[in-house]
Amino acid sequence: MSKFKLVIVAATVAFGLGVVQHAGAAVTYKYVTDKQTYSAPAAGASVTVQLFLQEVLTGGSTSLLAPARENGVAGLGLKVTRGAGNSVLTALNQNGTDFAGPEQHSVTAALINFTEAPGNTQPNVLVGNTAGGTVTNPAANGMIYMGSISITAGSTLTTFTVAPYDAGGGNSLSGKNFYDLDFTQTTPAADAFTGASANPTNFTVSVVPEPASFGIIGATVAIGLLRRRRV
Repeated sequence: MSKFKLVIVAATVAFGLGVVQHAGAAVTYKYVTDKQTYSAPAAGASVTVQLFLQEVLTGGSTSLLAPARENGVAGLGLKVTRGAGNSVLTALNQNGTDFAGPEQHSVTAALINFTEAPGNTQPNVLVGNTAGGTVTNPAANGMIYMGSISITAGSTLTTFTVAPYDAGGGNSLSGKNFYDLDFTQTTPAADAFTGASANPTNFTVSVVPEPASFGIIGATVAIGLLRRRRV
């Protein structure tokens, strides 16, 4: 094979690899929590759940929310819905440090939803925000801290779903072109992404007694058995 043909073949292979890598590149958004499972020492105890928007980059893709591109977000919103189980949603603590602007919210035992935006004198909120240092959120995780909720644990394992604020969208917007991050976008191709509505996430809350509690339970059982033998 001539050198010219070798160059052509090499260029073709390189181009093909480039296409494959580009095709595999993707930006995905979803609402997530700091854990997937939460445990309380007893029914009636409270657990705290932190809420984030996460930008997931794969295949060599770059952040759409970077300052040089969309410059963070101009506002965010989500909802937490209770599924099976009897734990209760009890309180909402929005990130009023980074989002000091207009907000709206609703809190019931089975549903919490809210929206928030930066104040008039605030910049857009970037990936890796910390609410003034009150939450640890490395930028490497691609997350924007939105706030936290409190849940009172019930007696049964309870599943919760985190998803967009509503089906109409328009509540989580990028900071420059106001792209709706809840819905998948294919154009312009350079800014394509998969929206959060395609990626609802779940977490669970359950009662797991502390080790000391197991000791008390064991002692109680042992005393009961001893009394039985004496009888």
